[in-house]
Amino acid sequence: MTPAYHMWDPSKAVLFAFALFFAMIIADAGYGVVLGVILWAMWKRMGATASGRGLRGVMLTLVIFSIVYGVLLGSYCGVEPSEGSGLGALHILHVNDQSMMMWLVDWRRRGAPCRCQPGHGLAAPACPATRSVAWGGPPSSWAASASGWGKPIPLTALSTLGWIGLVLGGLLVLLFHSERPFSLAPKQLLGRLVDGLKGLLELSKAFGDVLSYLRLFALGLAAVKLAEVFNHLAAASFEAKGVGVLLGVLILLVGHAINFAMGIMGGVVHCLRLNLIEFFNWSLPEEGQRFEALTKKAKP
Repeated sequence: MTPAYHMWDPSKAVLFAFALFFAMIIADAGYGVVLGVILWAMWKRMGATASGRGLRGVMLTLVIFSIVYGVLLGSYCGVEPSEGSGLGALHILHVNDQSMMMWLVDWRRRGAPCRCQPGHGLAAPACPATRSVAWGGPPSSWAASASGWGKPIPLTALSTLGWIGLVLGGLLVLLFHSERPFSLAPKQLLGRLVDGLKGLLELSKAFGDVLSYLRLFALGLAAVKLAEVFNHLAAASFEAKGVGVLLGVLILLVGHAINFAMGIMGGVVHCLRLNLIEFFNWSLPEEGQRFEALTKKAKP
């Protein structure tokens, strides 16, 4: 959908989220370097047109994020650096740590923008929805609720902190979900309460969206494990010597090429979905139409 003209511009948030999600799916610094080499080879050709220059900037952002995240994840074409090395010191994220990775993919909700509606008769700083961002506006309320099931805790039970986040988030949704102008009139207060009750019905949708973002962890884990499998198969072939060496080289080239291509395709498809469906659903409530200036066309 096209955002309405009076809504906030989501382009910067989408660019950052797209690059971060893409990096989490690629999950390898070596693949990021390969993508950078491809971009370098196409740099001049892409700079010939305005659209090409824009795409070039997006690809450069993807390359930087992929390399940085891959270094933090400690994956270089499926090879993990030793603990005593310089690269090993930068290895602070572990894809096998399910609790941490599940918290990481859920943490992205904390900065969701406010869905302030026009027509309240209030300036933007005084808008009830804007003022409530820090204390439980619609996005922050759902972020608090989502944090209740997104903390790095055992799957068998929710911690005390998780329960607090879930209950507090639900209460904030009940009180601040409504986009009606705030008033002490009983009718207005009752209307806001009814809207809050309707908002609580979206709990299942919010839970589904959180589960949808967990694909970032799953796809990143799959990419790392596939790279490791190809490396192990190639190493076993190298031990056979002779024809095994040639077979090992083919396994490395073909296997990593397939994993690299799957990572790019999955990164584009899944990142676009997470931005355009799950994210926009909570942050852009209105659609708009592109402005087309009136023109007078001469008769042929």
